Amino acid sequence: MDQLPIYGETDPATLRPRLYLALFHGRDTPDEVLHNWGYPGPMLGPLRYVHTTYASEIKFAFEDAANWALAFADKSPICGYRRHPNWRDLPGNPAPSIDALRGDPALRHHPAVDAILYQTDGWLSVRDGLVLYRGRFYGDWTVFHHPGVSPGQTN
Repeated sequence: MDQLPIYGETDPATLRPRLYLALFHGRDTPDEVLHNWGYPGPMLGPLRYVHTTYASEIKFAFEDAANWALAFADKSPICGYRRHPNWRDLPGNPAPSIDALRGDPALRHHPAVDAILYQTDGWLSVRDGLVLYRGRFYGDWTVFHHPGVSPGQTN
């Protein structure tokens, strides 16, 4: 799947089993007066957990970095790297910084880099009762578990 599923529109049979965060009652501006329920929003997931802090932030963790990258395509998925155990910084030849690694894909092959660490944690802010995601505002969200197809179930 190369785009996010849409709540209320995507066939649930295409979802992987797990937890999802769905946004809905969308609008283009925070002060837009809705004459209907707004538009449906994306479903973020599959997730390991969802947590709301003081009704101001929704924090969550994706099952894998590929789904994080799909949800936050405008951000770098690299959050760090594990140094190779034999690497030692030398004058004129330091290990790359995280920002340099994000900016230059060739640095992934630097001898100091043992493994790239990819982002799986995400968060959305809630302001004045609305969630901002990709330039759109959503008045509601839900968290649900999609069980997938049970072994005895047939289509």
